[in-house]
Amino acid sequence: MSDVDALIHRHLEGALTEAEARALEERLRGDPEARRLLAEMAFDQAQLRELLVPADSGVAADAPAARWTSGSKTFLATAAALLLAVGTGLVVLFTRTAPAPPLAPATRPSEPAHHPAVSLDVEGMDADGDGRVTRDEWATAFKRFDTDGDGQVSAQELSAAGVAPPPPRPKRHDPR
Repeated sequence: MSDVDALIHRHLEGALTEAEARALEERLRGDPEARRLLAEMAFDQAQLRELLVPADSGVAADAPAARWTSGSKTFLATAAALLLAVGTGLVVLFTRTAPAPPLAPATRPSEPAHHPAVSLDVEGMDADGDGRVTRDEWATAFKRFDTDGDGQVSAQELSAAGVAPPPPRPKRHDPR
């Protein structure tokens, strides 16, 4: 410990003689590093006293440990903000809802659904009777519906084959 450190410690403890106090004052006037060291040590001592001395210990209100310095207020405000930010982050992190489980694959209904507007005789198209219409069976049925052979099945062709046509589509509004 240097002689300046020792003088500052004795000053903070209130134990300097008059000669030591004059020597410290002279040193502080000409040495910015000594002034910085005094400020740092005084702040550290005030913080320690504030933490170690209980409020009901009888320490006088004007004692350094009992005063709130602007540095201690800044320190406590920064610590509180940091704790609040960390706490909020942890709450957000641990209270996220789990992603929804994937949907179950669609199952075939036991009874075939019938659209009320379109009625196809699937059993009549199922040539092999296995309960399913293959691509070839669809092609054969398509040829039966496409009576004019143009590769398209019109509503008139469906109607002529005994299939109820779908309801007319609503007209779309063109915003132009």
